[in-house]
Amino acid sequence: MDNVEIFNCSQYDTMKGAIRFEGAKLGYSRVSNSAIHHGLGIAGYVTDSENVELVNNNVYTFSRFGLVITTSKNITFDGNWVSGIHNRGLKVKSGGDTQGVILVCALNAGDKCEDISIVNNIVSSLSPSNVDSAGYSAPAHECGNYNTAIFRDNIAHSIHGYGAIIYRNF
Repeated sequence: MDNVEIFNCSQYDTMKGAIRFEGAKLGYSRVSNSAIHHGLGIAGYVTDSENVELVNNNVYTFSRFGLVITTSKNITFDGNWVSGIHNRGLKVKSGGDTQGVILVCALNAGDKCEDISIVNNIVSSLSPSNVDSAGYSAPAHECGNYNTAIFRDNIAHSIHGYGAIIYRNF
C-alpha cells in the first residue's frame, strides 16, 4: 500500500491494530507514505511475520502502543513519525501498565527477532500517566559492532517517561 489513509481502525484493549501482519511469511509487504490515525487501540502489530516494511508513514492518535513487533524477521521501520499515543486510563495496583511508542521484541518474554531495522524515526507526545512508558524499547547491538542497522538515528521527544529502553538481545 502506498499513499493511503487508514482512519478510525484498531480495537480498544486488544492487539488488533490498524495495520496488522500476523503469519505473513510469503512474499513481501510494504506500507509507505501513508497516514494512519485515530484508532481506539494500537496502531500497528507485526507478529510471526517476515519481509515487512513500514516506510515514511505518519502515525498518530492511538492507545497504548504505536508499533509492536514480536517474533518476526526482516522487518524494516524507517522514516516514520509516530505521535499521540495515549494511555488506556487503567488503574493498576502494581507492576504498571506497559505503554510505549515502538516496542521491538520487548512485549513478551522469549520473543526472538532477526534482521530488524528501526532507523530514522521520530516518536513524540506520549500522554502523561502513571504507567511504565518509553518512546522506544529495542535490542542492543554487540559491543564494538557500530555498523548495525538494528536501532539507529531515531529521535524521541516530549515523552513522559524514557526516551529509549535498550535491552540485551544477543
